[in-house]
Amino acid sequence: MLLEIMKTNRVSRERLQAELRSQGIANLGQVKRAYLETSGDFTFFLHQEPSPGLSLIPEWNHEMRKNQDKAENTFACNICGKVVFEEILTDCKCDTCGHKDWSPAVLSHENGSL
Repeated sequence: MLLEIMKTNRVSRERLQAELRSQGIANLGQVKRAYLETSGDFTFFLHQEPSPGLSLIPEWNHEMRKNQDKAENTFACNICGKVVFEEILTDCKCDTCGHKDWSPAVLSHENGSL
């Protein structure tokens, strides 16, 4: 559903992720709700206790991604961010978006910053 809303409003995943990073948010597990305001700005509401989630660090930043703490037996869809708890994730489709592109889910630091 989020992907459809983003397409309708012509917001790329890259822009949303950049906005989240600019607020010091390191993974999607920290985010409870995200709103695109009529002004074009984003408003984010965060979970009190973040869950594992999709890393928001760009894939080309290997050093920083390598240093992120991984959640054990937990993976996030690289397309929609859905988190699954599986011991081994092979060629499974995401039941939210249908893609097969997964990454290990990452944990947030206590201060929630990058």
